[in-house]
Amino acid sequence: MHLKIFASLFVALVVLFKTATNAADADLWGYLAFGRLFFQSSSFPYQDVFAYTPTYDIWVYHEWLTGVVYYYLYNIFGIDSLQLLKHALSLTFSYFVFKTARLRGANFAYALVAVLLGSFALSWYRSVLRAQYITMLFFILFIYLLEKADKENDWKPLVFLMPLMVLWSNFHGGFLVGFLLLAGYTLNTLLTNRPKLPIYGLVTAGCLAATLINPYGLAYWKYLIMAISMPRPEIGEWKNVFQAFISNDYSQGSLIFLIELGASLFLALKFKTINTARLLILLLFAYFGSTSVRHQCFYMILFAVYFSPLLNQFFIASYAELCQKKSLYAVYAIILVVLNIFYGSRLWNRSTYTVNTRKMPYQDLLLSYPSAEMLALINTAQSGTNIFCDYNWGEYLLFHLPNKKVSMDGRYETVYTPQTCEAYFDFMNGKTTELPPKTDLAVLFKHSQAAKQLDSMPQFSRIYEDELTALWIKPALALPR
Repeated sequence: MHLKIFASLFVALVVLFKTATNAADADLWGYLAFGRLFFQSSSFPYQDVFAYTPTYDIWVYHEWLTGVVYYYLYNIFGIDSLQLLKHALSLTFSYFVFKTARLRGANFAYALVAVLLGSFALSWYRSVLRAQYITMLFFILFIYLLEKADKENDWKPLVFLMPLMVLWSNFHGGFLVGFLLLAGYTLNTLLTNRPKLPIYGLVTAGCLAATLINPYGLAYWKYLIMAISMPRPEIGEWKNVFQAFISNDYSQGSLIFLIELGASLFLALKFKTINTARLLILLLFAYFGSTSVRHQCFYMILFAVYFSPLLNQFFIASYAELCQKKSLYAVYAIILVVLNIFYGSRLWNRSTYTVNTRKMPYQDLLLSYPSAEMLALINTAQSGTNIFCDYNWGEYLLFHLPNKKVSMDGRYETVYTPQTCEAYFDFMNGKTTELPPKTDLAVLFKHSQAAKQLDSMPQFSRIYEDELTALWIKPALALPR
Protein backbone atom coordinates (compact mmCIF):
# COMPACT_ATOMS: atom_id res chain seq x y z
CA MET A 1 0.00 0.00 0.00
CA HIS A 2 2.83 2.40 0.87
CA LEU A 3 4.48 1.66 -2.47
CA LYS A 4 1.27 2.62 -4.27
CA ILE A 5 1.11 5.89 -2.37
CA PHE A 6 4.77 6.70 -3.12
CA ALA A 7 4.34 5.73 -6.78
CA SER A 8 1.17 7.81 -7.15
CA LEU A 9 2.86 10.82 -5.55
CA PHE A 10 5.84 10.42 -7.88
CA VAL A 11 3.59 10.35 -10.97
CA ALA A 12 1.63 13.38 -9.73
CA LEU A 13 4.87 15.32 -9.21
CA VAL A 14 6.06 14.38 -12.71
CA VAL A 15 2.77 15.63 -14.19
CA LEU A 16 3.09 18.91 -12.27
CA PHE A 17 6.72 19.25 -13.32
CA LYS A 18 5.93 18.66 -17.00
CA THR A 19 3.21 21.32 -16.91
CA ALA A 20 5.11 23.84 -14.79
CA THR A 21 5.93 26.25 -17.63
CA ASN A 22 4.77 29.64 -16.45
CA ALA A 23 5.34 31.79 -19.55
CA ALA A 24 2.18 33.53 -20.72
CA ASP A 25 1.08 32.42 -24.17
CA ALA A 26 -0.27 35.15 -26.46
CA ASP A 27 -3.71 33.51 -26.53
CA LEU A 28 -4.04 34.07 -22.79
CA TRP A 29 -4.32 37.83 -23.33
CA GLY A 30 -6.98 37.29 -25.97
CA TYR A 31 -9.02 35.22 -23.51
CA LEU A 32 -8.70 37.91 -20.86
CA ALA A 33 -9.54 40.71 -23.29
CA PHE A 34 -12.73 38.95 -24.36
CA GLY A 35 -13.66 38.21 -20.74
CA ARG A 36 -13.22 41.85 -19.78
CA LEU A 37 -15.31 42.93 -22.78
CA PHE A 38 -17.99 40.37 -21.85
CA PHE A 39 -18.35 41.69 -18.29
CA GLN A 40 -18.21 45.33 -19.37
CA SER A 41 -20.80 44.99 -22.17
CA SER A 42 -24.54 45.27 -21.71
CA SER A 43 -25.09 42.47 -24.26
CA PHE A 44 -23.05 39.63 -25.74
CA PRO A 45 -20.13 41.05 -27.80
CA TYR A 46 -20.74 39.82 -31.35
CA GLN A 47 -18.57 42.46 -33.06
CA ASP A 48 -14.82 42.79 -32.77
CA VAL A 49 -13.69 46.04 -31.14
CA PHE A 50 -9.95 45.41 -31.07
CA ALA A 51 -8.88 45.60 -34.74
CA TYR A 52 -8.71 48.50 -37.20
CA THR A 53 -8.25 46.23 -40.23
CA PRO A 54 -11.26 44.61 -41.99
CA THR A 55 -12.97 41.89 -39.90
CA TYR A 56 -16.03 39.67 -40.20
CA ASP A 57 -19.43 41.17 -39.43
CA ILE A 58 -19.89 38.64 -36.63
CA TRP A 59 -17.00 37.63 -34.41
CA VAL A 60 -17.48 33.91 -33.72
CA TYR A 61 -15.12 33.27 -30.84
CA HIS A 62 -14.95 29.52 -30.32
CA GLU A 63 -13.20 29.98 -26.96
CA TRP A 64 -15.59 32.56 -25.55
CA LEU A 65 -16.45 30.67 -22.34
CA THR A 66 -12.75 30.10 -21.68
CA GLY A 67 -12.27 33.87 -21.79
CA VAL A 68 -15.18 34.48 -19.43
CA VAL A 69 -13.98 31.96 -16.84
CA TYR A 70 -10.33 33.03 -17.06
CA TYR A 71 -11.12 36.73 -16.70
CA TYR A 72 -13.41 36.05 -13.75
CA LEU A 73 -10.61 34.18 -11.96
CA TYR A 74 -8.06 36.80 -13.00
CA ASN A 75 -10.24 39.63 -11.76
CA ILE A 76 -11.03 38.00 -8.41
CA PHE A 77 -7.88 36.04 -7.54
CA GLY A 78 -5.17 37.48 -9.80
CA ILE A 79 -3.26 36.08 -12.76
CA ASP A 80 -1.49 33.37 -10.76
CA SER A 81 -4.83 31.63 -10.21
CA LEU A 82 -4.71 30.61 -13.89
CA GLN A 83 -1.48 28.68 -13.32
CA LEU A 84 -3.13 26.90 -10.39
CA LEU A 85 -6.12 26.14 -12.62
CA LYS A 86 -3.78 24.55 -15.16
CA HIS A 87 -2.32 22.29 -12.48
CA ALA A 88 -5.82 21.33 -11.30
CA LEU A 89 -6.89 20.49 -14.85
CA SER A 90 -3.69 18.51 -15.45
CA LEU A 91 -4.19 16.38 -12.33
CA THR A 92 -7.87 15.82 -13.13
CA PHE A 93 -6.92 14.79 -16.67
CA SER A 94 -4.31 12.39 -15.26
CA TYR A 95 -6.84 10.86 -12.87
CA PHE A 96 -9.16 9.95 -15.75
CA VAL A 97 -6.27 8.61 -17.81
CA PHE A 98 -5.54 6.32 -14.86
CA LYS A 99 -9.20 5.32 -14.50
CA THR A 100 -9.55 4.61 -18.22
CA ALA A 101 -6.37 2.52 -18.33
CA ARG A 102 -7.64 0.49 -15.39
CA LEU A 103 -10.96 0.06 -17.15
CA ARG A 104 -9.09 -1.20 -20.21
CA GLY A 105 -7.33 -3.86 -18.11
CA ALA A 106 -4.04 -2.29 -17.01
CA ASN A 107 -2.92 -3.11 -13.47
CA PHE A 108 -2.15 -0.33 -11.00
CA ALA A 109 1.49 0.08 -12.04
CA TYR A 110 0.78 0.24 -15.76
CA ALA A 111 -2.15 2.58 -15.23
CA LEU A 112 0.41 4.93 -13.67
CA VAL A 113 2.59 4.35 -16.73
CA ALA A 114 -0.42 5.44 -18.79
CA VAL A 115 -0.53 8.68 -16.80
CA LEU A 116 3.16 9.28 -17.54
CA LEU A 117 2.53 8.66 -21.22
CA GLY A 118 -0.47 10.96 -21.14
CA SER A 119 1.65 13.71 -19.60
CA PHE A 120 3.44 14.07 -22.95
CA ALA A 121 0.19 15.48 -24.32
CA LEU A 122 -0.01 17.99 -21.48
CA SER A 123 3.59 19.12 -21.79
CA TRP A 124 3.14 19.72 -25.53
CA TYR A 125 1.39 23.00 -24.64
CA ARG A 126 4.04 25.03 -22.89
CA SER A 127 1.91 28.05 -22.13
CA VAL A 128 0.29 29.08 -18.88
CA LEU A 129 -3.09 27.81 -19.92
CA ARG A 130 -4.51 27.43 -23.40
CA ALA A 131 -8.01 26.23 -24.13
CA GLN A 132 -6.46 23.02 -25.51
CA TYR A 133 -5.94 21.90 -21.91
CA ILE A 134 -9.70 21.98 -21.48
CA THR A 135 -10.22 20.06 -24.72
CA MET A 136 -7.79 17.36 -23.59
CA LEU A 137 -9.73 16.98 -20.35
CA PHE A 138 -13.03 16.62 -22.20
CA PHE A 139 -11.35 14.23 -24.65
CA ILE A 140 -10.32 11.81 -21.91
CA LEU A 141 -13.71 12.19 -20.19
CA PHE A 142 -15.39 11.12 -23.44
CA ILE A 143 -13.06 8.13 -23.80
CA TYR A 144 -13.66 7.11 -20.19
CA LEU A 145 -17.44 7.23 -20.50
CA LEU A 146 -17.43 5.46 -23.88
CA GLU A 147 -15.11 2.74 -22.56
CA LYS A 148 -17.26 2.37 -19.44
CA ALA A 149 -20.40 1.96 -21.52
CA ASP A 150 -18.64 -0.56 -23.76
CA LYS A 151 -17.09 -2.52 -20.88
CA GLU A 152 -20.31 -2.73 -18.87
CA ASN A 153 -22.58 -3.00 -21.92
CA ASP A 154 -24.66 -0.25 -20.34
CA TRP A 155 -25.99 2.93 -21.97
CA LYS A 156 -26.21 4.99 -18.77
CA PRO A 157 -22.65 6.47 -18.90
CA LEU A 158 -23.47 7.81 -22.38
CA VAL A 159 -26.10 10.17 -20.96
CA PHE A 160 -23.33 12.33 -19.46
CA LEU A 161 -21.83 12.98 -22.91
CA MET A 162 -24.54 15.48 -23.89
CA PRO A 163 -24.12 17.96 -21.00
CA LEU A 164 -20.37 17.59 -21.37
CA MET A 165 -20.73 18.51 -25.05
CA VAL A 166 -22.65 21.69 -24.15
CA LEU A 167 -19.71 22.82 -22.03
CA TRP A 168 -16.98 21.58 -24.38
CA SER A 169 -18.41 23.30 -27.46
CA ASN A 170 -18.51 26.64 -25.63
CA PHE A 171 -15.06 26.33 -24.09
CA HIS A 172 -13.22 25.38 -27.30
CA GLY A 173 -13.84 24.46 -30.92
CA GLY A 174 -11.82 21.28 -30.40
CA PHE A 175 -15.06 19.55 -29.41
CA LEU A 176 -15.19 18.21 -32.99
CA VAL A 177 -12.83 15.39 -32.01
CA GLY A 178 -15.51 14.17 -29.60
CA PHE A 179 -17.66 13.26 -32.58
CA LEU A 180 -14.80 11.23 -34.06
CA LEU A 181 -14.71 9.22 -30.83
CA LEU A 182 -18.49 8.80 -30.91
CA ALA A 183 -18.32 7.55 -34.51
CA GLY A 184 -15.61 5.02 -33.62
CA TYR A 185 -17.45 3.58 -30.64
CA THR A 186 -20.71 3.50 -32.58
CA LEU A 187 -18.90 1.47 -35.24
CA ASN A 188 -17.60 -0.82 -32.50
CA THR A 189 -21.18 -1.45 -31.35
CA LEU A 190 -22.20 -2.21 -34.93
CA LEU A 191 -19.31 -4.63 -35.50
CA THR A 192 -19.95 -6.51 -32.25
CA ASN A 193 -23.69 -6.89 -33.01
CA ARG A 194 -24.73 -5.34 -29.73
CA PRO A 195 -28.35 -4.22 -29.31
CA LYS A 196 -27.37 -0.74 -28.09
CA LEU A 197 -26.72 0.75 -31.56
CA PRO A 198 -29.85 2.98 -31.53
CA ILE A 199 -28.69 4.41 -28.19
CA TYR A 200 -25.39 5.52 -29.72
CA GLY A 201 -27.28 7.12 -32.60
CA LEU A 202 -29.53 9.02 -30.20
CA VAL A 203 -26.58 10.14 -28.08
CA THR A 204 -24.73 11.38 -31.18
CA ALA A 205 -27.81 13.30 -32.28
CA GLY A 206 -28.16 14.70 -28.76
CA CYS A 207 -24.53 15.82 -28.76
CA LEU A 208 -25.03 17.53 -32.13
CA ALA A 209 -28.04 19.36 -30.74
CA ALA A 210 -26.01 20.27 -27.65
CA THR A 211 -23.47 22.14 -29.79
CA LEU A 212 -26.24 24.54 -30.85
CA ILE A 213 -26.58 25.75 -27.26
CA ASN A 214 -24.13 28.58 -27.84
CA PRO A 215 -24.36 32.36 -28.40
CA TYR A 216 -23.92 32.03 -32.18
CA GLY A 217 -26.31 29.21 -33.08
CA LEU A 218 -25.74 27.71 -36.54
CA ALA A 219 -23.20 30.46 -37.34
CA TYR A 220 -20.83 28.57 -35.03
CA TRP A 221 -20.82 25.56 -37.34
CA LYS A 222 -20.44 27.77 -40.40
CA TYR A 223 -17.34 29.27 -38.82
CA LEU A 224 -15.95 25.84 -37.85
CA ILE A 225 -16.28 24.52 -41.40
CA MET A 226 -14.38 27.54 -42.66
CA ALA A 227 -11.72 27.26 -39.94
CA ILE A 228 -11.09 23.56 -40.56
CA SER A 229 -10.40 24.11 -44.24
CA MET A 230 -8.36 27.30 -43.80
CA PRO A 231 -4.60 26.94 -44.46
CA ARG A 232 -2.29 28.40 -41.81
CA PRO A 233 1.25 28.20 -43.24
CA GLU A 234 2.48 31.01 -40.99
CA ILE A 235 1.60 29.22 -37.72
CA GLY A 236 4.11 26.63 -36.55
CA GLU A 237 1.73 24.30 -34.71
CA TRP A 238 -0.30 23.74 -37.89
CA LYS A 239 2.72 22.32 -39.75
CA ASN A 240 2.85 18.64 -40.59
CA VAL A 241 5.26 16.35 -38.82
CA PHE A 242 7.92 16.52 -41.56
CA GLN A 243 7.84 20.33 -41.69
CA ALA A 244 8.20 20.32 -37.91
CA PHE A 245 11.53 18.48 -38.21
CA ILE A 246 12.78 20.53 -41.14
CA SER A 247 12.07 23.84 -39.41
CA ASN A 248 12.82 22.50 -35.89
CA ASP A 249 9.36 23.68 -34.77
CA TYR A 250 7.82 21.22 -32.29
CA SER A 251 10.33 18.57 -33.33
CA GLN A 252 10.57 17.10 -29.82
CA GLY A 253 6.83 16.42 -29.61
CA SER A 254 6.86 15.08 -33.16
CA LEU A 255 9.64 12.64 -32.26
CA ILE A 256 7.58 11.33 -29.32
CA PHE A 257 4.59 11.04 -31.63
CA LEU A 258 6.57 8.97 -34.17
CA ILE A 259 8.01 6.73 -31.45
CA GLU A 260 4.49 6.06 -30.17
CA LEU A 261 3.33 5.29 -33.71
CA GLY A 262 6.08 2.67 -34.00
CA ALA A 263 5.29 1.22 -30.57
CA SER A 264 1.59 1.10 -31.47
CA LEU A 265 2.30 -0.89 -34.61
CA PHE A 266 4.55 -3.33 -32.75
CA LEU A 267 2.10 -3.93 -29.88
CA ALA A 268 -0.95 -4.15 -32.16
CA LEU A 269 0.72 -6.79 -34.35
CA LYS A 270 2.09 -8.75 -31.39
CA PHE A 271 -1.11 -9.02 -29.35
CA LYS A 272 -3.87 -8.43 -31.93
CA THR A 273 -6.31 -7.39 -29.19
CA ILE A 274 -7.12 -3.88 -30.46
CA ASN A 275 -10.43 -4.25 -32.28
CA THR A 276 -11.23 -2.81 -35.71
CA ALA A 277 -13.11 0.25 -34.45
CA ARG A 278 -10.34 1.31 -32.08
CA LEU A 279 -7.76 0.72 -34.80
CA LEU A 280 -9.72 3.06 -37.05
CA ILE A 281 -9.78 5.68 -34.30
CA LEU A 282 -6.02 5.31 -33.89
CA LEU A 283 -5.42 5.55 -37.64
CA LEU A 284 -7.62 8.62 -37.90
CA PHE A 285 -5.81 10.47 -35.12
CA ALA A 286 -2.45 9.26 -36.42
CA TYR A 287 -3.34 10.95 -39.70
CA PHE A 288 -4.35 14.18 -37.94
CA GLY A 289 -1.15 14.14 -35.88
CA SER A 290 0.93 13.63 -39.02
CA THR A 291 -0.71 16.47 -40.93
CA SER A 292 -0.76 18.95 -38.03
CA VAL A 293 1.50 18.80 -34.98
CA ARG A 294 -1.24 20.62 -33.07
CA HIS A 295 -3.26 17.38 -33.06
CA GLN A 296 -0.51 15.01 -31.90
CA CYS A 297 -1.71 15.33 -28.31
CA PHE A 298 -4.84 13.30 -29.10
CA TYR A 299 -2.84 10.35 -30.36
CA MET A 300 -0.62 10.56 -27.27
CA ILE A 301 -3.72 10.27 -25.08
CA LEU A 302 -5.10 7.35 -27.09
CA PHE A 303 -1.75 5.57 -26.97
CA ALA A 304 -1.65 5.96 -23.19
CA VAL A 305 -5.07 4.41 -22.53
CA TYR A 306 -5.25 1.86 -25.39
CA PHE A 307 -1.74 0.44 -25.15
CA SER A 308 -0.94 0.56 -21.42
CA PRO A 309 -2.76 -2.80 -20.95
CA LEU A 310 -0.64 -4.26 -23.77
CA LEU A 311 2.53 -2.91 -22.14
CA ASN A 312 1.20 -4.62 -19.02
CA GLN A 313 1.08 -7.94 -20.93
CA PHE A 314 4.42 -7.36 -22.63
CA PHE A 315 6.29 -6.90 -19.34
CA ILE A 316 4.03 -9.09 -17.17
CA ALA A 317 6.63 -11.79 -16.54
CA SER A 318 9.33 -9.46 -15.28
CA TYR A 319 6.79 -7.35 -13.39
CA ALA A 320 5.30 -10.37 -11.62
CA GLU A 321 8.75 -11.71 -10.79
CA LEU A 322 9.79 -8.40 -9.25
CA CYS A 323 6.60 -8.15 -7.22
CA GLN A 324 7.14 -11.59 -5.74
CA LYS A 325 10.47 -10.55 -4.25
CA LYS A 326 9.35 -9.04 -0.96
CA SER A 327 12.94 -8.26 -0.06
CA LEU A 328 13.02 -5.64 -2.82
CA TYR A 329 10.11 -3.65 -1.40
CA ALA A 330 12.42 -1.54 0.73
CA VAL A 331 14.55 -0.80 -2.34
CA TYR A 332 11.46 0.24 -4.33
CA ALA A 333 10.32 2.47 -1.47
CA ILE A 334 13.72 4.16 -1.18
CA ILE A 335 13.91 4.78 -4.94
CA LEU A 336 10.42 6.28 -4.96
CA VAL A 337 11.13 8.47 -1.93
CA VAL A 338 14.32 9.76 -3.59
CA LEU A 339 12.44 10.48 -6.82
CA ASN A 340 9.68 12.26 -4.91
CA ILE A 341 12.23 14.43 -3.11
CA PHE A 342 14.00 15.16 -6.40
CA TYR A 343 10.89 16.24 -8.30
CA GLY A 344 9.38 17.93 -5.26
CA SER A 345 12.50 20.06 -4.74
CA ARG A 346 12.64 20.99 -8.44
CA LEU A 347 9.02 22.08 -8.31
CA TRP A 348 9.66 24.02 -5.12
CA ASN A 349 12.60 25.89 -6.64
CA ARG A 350 10.81 26.82 -9.86
CA SER A 351 8.19 29.53 -10.29
CA THR A 352 5.64 26.76 -10.60
CA TYR A 353 2.67 28.59 -9.15
CA THR A 354 3.16 32.04 -10.65
CA VAL A 355 2.74 33.50 -14.11
CA ASN A 356 5.59 35.24 -15.92
CA THR A 357 3.68 37.92 -17.82
CA ARG A 358 6.81 39.25 -19.54
CA LYS A 359 7.63 36.07 -21.44
CA MET A 360 5.91 34.01 -24.09
CA PRO A 361 6.66 30.41 -25.15
CA TYR A 362 7.64 30.17 -28.79
CA GLN A 363 9.26 27.12 -30.34
CA ASP A 364 12.10 26.21 -27.95
CA LEU A 365 12.81 29.79 -26.90
CA LEU A 366 11.26 32.28 -24.54
CA LEU A 367 10.68 35.60 -26.27
CA SER A 368 9.67 38.76 -24.48
CA TYR A 369 6.61 40.85 -25.06
CA PRO A 370 7.12 44.56 -25.80
CA SER A 371 8.63 46.23 -22.75
CA ALA A 372 6.75 48.24 -20.13
CA GLU A 373 8.58 51.32 -21.41
CA MET A 374 7.29 50.62 -24.92
CA LEU A 375 3.72 50.26 -23.65
CA ALA A 376 3.98 53.46 -21.63
CA LEU A 377 5.23 55.34 -24.67
CA ILE A 378 2.44 54.05 -26.90
CA ASN A 379 -0.07 54.87 -24.19
CA THR A 380 0.77 58.55 -24.49
CA ALA A 381 -0.81 58.51 -27.96
CA GLN A 382 -4.40 59.59 -28.26
CA SER A 383 -7.24 57.15 -27.83
CA GLY A 384 -8.08 55.21 -30.97
CA THR A 385 -4.51 55.01 -32.24
CA ASN A 386 -4.01 52.14 -34.70
CA ILE A 387 -0.99 49.88 -34.11
CA PHE A 388 0.55 47.70 -36.81
CA CYS A 389 2.21 44.86 -34.89
CA ASP A 390 3.63 41.38 -35.05
CA TYR A 391 0.61 39.11 -34.68
CA ASN A 392 2.33 37.23 -31.83
CA TRP A 393 2.01 40.43 -29.80
CA GLY A 394 -1.43 41.49 -30.98
CA GLU A 395 -3.45 39.99 -28.13
CA TYR A 396 -0.96 41.22 -25.57
CA LEU A 397 -1.30 44.78 -26.90
CA LEU A 398 -5.09 44.75 -27.20
CA PHE A 399 -5.40 43.62 -23.58
CA HIS A 400 -2.83 46.04 -22.12
CA LEU A 401 -3.78 48.99 -24.37
CA PRO A 402 -7.59 48.76 -24.43
CA ASN A 403 -8.02 52.22 -25.99
CA LYS A 404 -5.86 51.30 -29.01
CA LYS A 405 -6.53 49.01 -31.98
CA VAL A 406 -4.27 46.42 -33.63
CA SER A 407 -3.66 45.23 -37.18
CA MET A 408 -3.55 41.47 -36.52
CA ASP A 409 -3.40 39.09 -33.58
CA GLY A 410 -3.54 35.42 -32.68
CA ARG A 411 -7.32 35.25 -32.99
CA TYR A 412 -6.55 35.13 -36.71
CA GLU A 413 -9.32 33.26 -38.55
CA THR A 414 -11.97 33.98 -35.91
CA VAL A 415 -11.89 37.72 -36.62
CA TYR A 416 -9.99 38.71 -39.74
CA THR A 417 -11.12 38.13 -43.31
CA PRO A 418 -8.88 36.01 -45.57
CA GLN A 419 -8.03 39.15 -47.57
CA THR A 420 -6.89 40.91 -44.38
CA CYS A 421 -4.72 37.95 -43.36
CA GLU A 422 -3.18 37.66 -46.82
CA ALA A 423 -2.36 41.36 -47.03
CA TYR A 424 -0.90 41.38 -43.53
CA PHE A 425 1.42 38.43 -44.04
CA ASP A 426 2.43 39.66 -47.49
CA PHE A 427 3.77 42.80 -45.85
CA MET A 428 5.43 40.89 -43.01
CA ASN A 429 7.16 38.58 -45.51
CA GLY A 430 8.26 41.41 -47.80
CA LYS A 431 5.94 40.58 -50.68
CA THR A 432 4.34 44.02 -50.56
CA THR A 433 5.21 47.43 -49.10
CA GLU A 434 1.64 48.53 -48.48
CA LEU A 435 0.53 48.93 -44.87
CA PRO A 436 -3.16 48.79 -43.90
CA PRO A 437 -4.93 52.14 -44.26
CA LYS A 438 -5.18 54.26 -41.10
CA THR A 439 -2.01 52.80 -39.55
CA ASP A 440 -0.62 55.33 -37.03
CA LEU A 441 2.33 53.49 -35.54
CA ALA A 442 4.09 50.12 -35.67
CA VAL A 443 5.65 47.79 -33.08
CA LEU A 444 7.79 45.00 -34.54
CA PHE A 445 10.89 42.88 -33.98
CA LYS A 446 13.57 45.43 -34.80
CA HIS A 447 15.55 43.10 -37.09
CA SER A 448 12.57 41.68 -39.02
CA GLN A 449 11.90 42.05 -42.73
CA ALA A 450 8.93 44.27 -41.91
CA ALA A 451 11.20 46.52 -39.83
CA LYS A 452 13.47 47.09 -42.83
CA GLN A 453 10.46 48.07 -44.93
CA LEU A 454 9.23 50.55 -42.33
CA ASP A 455 12.68 52.14 -42.12
CA SER A 456 12.45 52.84 -45.86
CA MET A 457 9.06 54.57 -45.59
CA PRO A 458 9.35 58.37 -45.32
CA GLN A 459 5.97 58.68 -43.57
CA PHE A 460 7.22 56.69 -40.55
CA SER A 461 10.05 57.42 -38.12
CA ARG A 462 11.74 54.99 -35.75
CA ILE A 463 11.66 56.76 -32.40
CA TYR A 464 12.37 54.02 -29.88
CA GLU A 465 13.99 50.61 -29.68
CA ASP A 466 15.21 48.16 -27.09
CA GLU A 467 17.02 44.85 -27.38
CA LEU A 468 14.03 43.18 -29.01
CA THR A 469 11.52 45.67 -30.42
CA ALA A 470 11.31 48.97 -32.22
CA LEU A 471 8.58 51.60 -32.47
CA TRP A 472 7.73 53.64 -35.57
CA ILE A 473 5.25 56.53 -35.68
CA LYS A 474 3.83 59.03 -38.08
CA PRO A 475 5.23 62.49 -37.27
CA ALA A 476 1.73 63.84 -36.62
CA LEU A 477 1.49 61.77 -33.43
CA ALA A 478 4.46 63.63 -31.92
CA LEU A 479 5.21 61.09 -29.17
CA PRO A 480 8.12 61.87 -26.83
CA ARG A 481 11.37 60.44 -28.17
